[in-house]
Amino acid sequence: MAATVAVMALTCGVIRVSAAEPTPAKSMLPRSFQGARLGMAMAELARTDPQIARTALQANGRQTETVAVASQDPHIHRITYRFYRGVLYEQAISYRPDHVPRGYEGLLNRLKQVYGRPAAENMEDYDLSRDIFSARKTVWRDDVTRITLAEVRKLTDGREQFELVLTMTDVSLEQARDQEAQEQLRRKELSVPIPLPDRHGASAHTARPSEADRLAAHS
Repeated sequence: MAATVAVMALTCGVIRVSAAEPTPAKSMLPRSFQGARLGMAMAELARTDPQIARTALQANGRQTETVAVASQDPHIHRITYRFYRGVLYEQAISYRPDHVPRGYEGLLNRLKQVYGRPAAENMEDYDLSRDIFSARKTVWRDDVTRITLAEVRKLTDGREQFELVLTMTDVSLEQARDQEAQEQLRRKELSVPIPLPDRHGASAHTARPSEADRLAAHS
């Protein structure tokens, strides 16, 4: 009976939250794609793909925090891997819009069928600092993962381009990365020299002895 009521509610477009409903699983969203898994060490990921291993090292031999590689999949232009302390915390899949039927709307409908109702849908955004004129985003979340589908309109070399990107993020690792970045920024701010107040809390002229005090001291 309860199952029948739930089906009728969904069919009518009505969603009711009841205390009797079961608690959702801790993590329902995917955390891996084409061999890469959130929380995976960079060294482990590099062993799965020689192209990732080559790109992960800069010319000076130092490891980077972001690795972008071209994809062999005809639907995907590139995949960008982002690391925090050598651990994969985010994976961004950049699709070829002309290889995705119905573009953003088609992919959005497919994701809603697989992931369920998003936490936020078709949010408008822009970032002029990166030549992004407009962007619409849809977000799914659970306790440990966030997935964002974004259609970005930007200007590159004088040409208007659209990007279709699906980003999968480990929430706790992202928070740790952001916190460390804020602490580093704060330390840099504090290292900038500025005039500071007198330690004794008194100005120079009040701390200097008066003429009457000097005469009294010599009497």
